[in-house]
Amino acid sequence: MKFFSDKVLVVSKKFVNENDVLVCFMSKNFGVFWAVAKNGRKSKKRFVNTFEQPCIIQGYFRGDIRGGRKIIIERAEILENFEEIKSDFIKLLCSWFILSLSKDLSVMGEIYDVIIDALYKLRNMNHYETFKNLISYSKDIIVKEGFQWDVDLSEIDFHTAKKLIREKIIEIYGNQPKFLFILDEIEKYIFDLGKDFLFPGDWNEGKNAEKISLNRSSENKKDDIVVPW
Repeated sequence: MKFFSDKVLVVSKKFVNENDVLVCFMSKNFGVFWAVAKNGRKSKKRFVNTFEQPCIIQGYFRGDIRGGRKIIIERAEILENFEEIKSDFIKLLCSWFILSLSKDLSVMGEIYDVIIDALYKLRNMNHYETFKNLISYSKDIIVKEGFQWDVDLSEIDFHTAKKLIREKIIEIYGNQPKFLFILDEIEKYIFDLGKDFLFPGDWNEGKNAEKISLNRSSENKKDDIVVPW
């Protein structure tokens, strides 16, 4: 029986019975792969809060990953738990979108560092930066994986960018993946912010966001708001 250890990103999980957890990982060395955590739902020593995505762990596995056989994760050590993301619902939604899209479009692990960098940046962003980062990342991975993209995001508003990303993902998948609801939730959140919408003071630095008023009258409809990049 082969054993191996690797630093991996927890992408998703699902319960396969009353005791076990099937976890999707992404590794720079092995790409996307699945492993079973035996008794993972009940273990209070080996896997406490270990598989709550996003999360980076040092995993210790049993099985032949190259041979495509069943992989078992024996134990894990949490290296980065991304608490700043998990404590912010909007950032958490964005991270789930990034992980879902990355898992499906890039199975070989060549964008592992890109995903990790995106998650670390997401930790300290304000919400406006978070929205922009999500759309920009989606476009970048679509292009990196060889799909055509001809639109300059800097020339369109957020609603149009979101619509184009949504249409391109549906085109790529051939259907509407479940995680697309996240784009709609974020767009709704943008418009619900109303007069207290956050705009970046210095986008290059990603800091010093300032609140400004949209000066909307009571007669204005939220659909009339154009969110600039």
